[in-house]
Amino acid sequence: MYSYKENIEIRYYETDKMGIVHHSNYPRFFELTRLHFLDSIGINFFEFEQRGLVSPVLSINAEFIRPAIFGDIITVEAKITKFNGVRLFFEYTVINQKGELLTTGSSSHTFTSVDLKPIRLKRDFEDYYNKLLKASM
Repeated sequence: MYSYKENIEIRYYETDKMGIVHHSNYPRFFELTRLHFLDSIGINFFEFEQRGLVSPVLSINAEFIRPAIFGDIITVEAKITKFNGVRLFFEYTVINQKGELLTTGSSSHTFTSVDLKPIRLKRDFEDYYNKLLKASM
């Protein structure tokens, strides 16, 4: 199974009054990693949208184990856990520079046209379907 890792340096404005990364930043970290994951398998999201596709988020979850703090360099790893051509499921792990597990998470997505009509990738965008299928194995 293919995975992609993204290093992110925690900036001061991402922290809260307690000095830890505010929980609202984790969906952003997941999204950044997910977009770079897709780019790494040949799916440029700008081109994806130019072709009339969007990928709405259906769900996003995070479990916080340890806090990330200002100055940490975290590594977010993303991998596809399930793909059926209609829905795409990602799993994320976040570790700090010491190798400590900080957060785990997941997200699910679907594929639609820009007017939110469902699209079956296998039928309508076979090139994307094949790239996602290969990355999920």
